[in-house]
Amino acid sequence: MKQPVRVDAMVEEYDSIIINSVWEVVPRSPNKLVVSSRWFYKVKHKADGRVENHNARFVAKGFSRVEGIYYNDNFSPLSRYSSIISILALLA
Repeated sequence: MKQPVRVDAMVEEYDSIIINSVWEVVPRSPNKLVVSSRWFYKVKHKADGRVENHNARFVAKGFSRVEGIYYNDNFSPLSRYSSIISILALLA
């Protein structure tokens, strides 16, 4: 995390999360478990092997959820293209 390219990638991801209003800060309830999170880093390479991009993703550790407590909720901010097509087909 101390490498400048990783810090820049984390700042870019964080700004994206804030701009898109992916989450909101709420007070922690003393009787609820908190799903922790972590950073994942990936280096993308061009076809010739040169570094193209450094990516960082902030991901929740969903495996730490307890069955029966928000277990069936999906916290993904993204939607699949096929889901959008299906909804538009239903509306038409």
